[in-house]
Amino acid sequence: MMAIVSVLTTDSELGRRMLASPAVAATNPVTIAAVVRDLLATMHSLPAGAGLAAPQIGVPLRIFVARRDPVYDYVLINPELVESSAGGLWAHETCFSVSGSSVRTYRHWWVRVRGTDRRGRRIVVRVHGDLARTFQHEMDHLDGIYIKPEQE
Repeated sequence: MMAIVSVLTTDSELGRRMLASPAVAATNPVTIAAVVRDLLATMHSLPAGAGLAAPQIGVPLRIFVARRDPVYDYVLINPELVESSAGGLWAHETCFSVSGSSVRTYRHWWVRVRGTDRRGRRIVVRVHGDLARTFQHEMDHLDGIYIKPEQE
């Protein structure tokens, strides 16, 4: 059963602590399946939800989801950045966990990410543009990094 869960924010001590802590590898298939279901349900419930990482819902595991288009979502478990473009772009970015902030952030044009999909298969994905920005943003969450208004 999917559950829409609350997204942690930096407005609380618990949120700041969880979001600033690196996530650990996800290994339990039952836990992974439950977290993926909750991430997808929650992301789809958010206005303009492009991606969501497990630490944002209080789960310190290396899992994120990202919306490719209205009918397809990426699910990456234990993702690793394996390659990125030499160039990139500065643009304003927002985050569901950082209330009311838009921060100018540099991101690569494209990235290649290796991980596991929801069925346990090893995959390598190359994404570009806004989707590459989303992947990099969500992977930052997995590393305990979140955008901060003072970065601007």
